[in-house]
Amino acid sequence: MQVQIQFIAYGACAELGAFSPGDVARVSPALADHLVTEMKAAKRIHQESSTAPIEEKPTKTRKTKA
Repeated sequence: MQVQIQFIAYGACAELGAFSPGDVARVSPALADHLVTEMKAAKRIHQESSTAPIEEKPTKTRKTKA
């Protein structure tokens, strides 16, 4: 099972490398607990099973005049 987190601070760790606010990662529950509760560097977004399909939100596009 993986936990999806979004970073709210700058930092780095051996498992992920460097991260910035807004970056998203899927990590083990133990690493998520560490980053969210102990380091306060991220927040949980979504918890999913390893077999669940990845859902992507559509991005907003800006309309331009031609």
